[in-house]
Amino acid sequence: MRDRYGKSLNAMCVLMARRLAEAGVPFITVFTKEDPKLDALCKSGGSWDTHGSNFHCLREHLLPEFDRYFLRPPGGLARPRPARRDACPH
Repeated sequence: MRDRYGKSLNAMCVLMARRLAEAGVPFITVFTKEDPKLDALCKSGGSWDTHGSNFHCLREHLLPEFDRYFLRPPGGLARPRPARRDACPH
């Protein structure tokens, strides 16, 4: 499962969010870690708030990683599996 999501900190956070969703947690927030290498290129502090080279930064750097763990079926967050009743004992 980890190989499909990737080994970055952001990928691990999304994988944890998936596991929480599968356990029936109704609201989940995922924060992403800034990438200092993208700061100068995207004028973004290394995150999603790009102010320079927007299309290049999104197409070449930010979206490929995001697509890998969020949209790629089966099992991305866009298509979570139904929560199991026994996933979170009461």
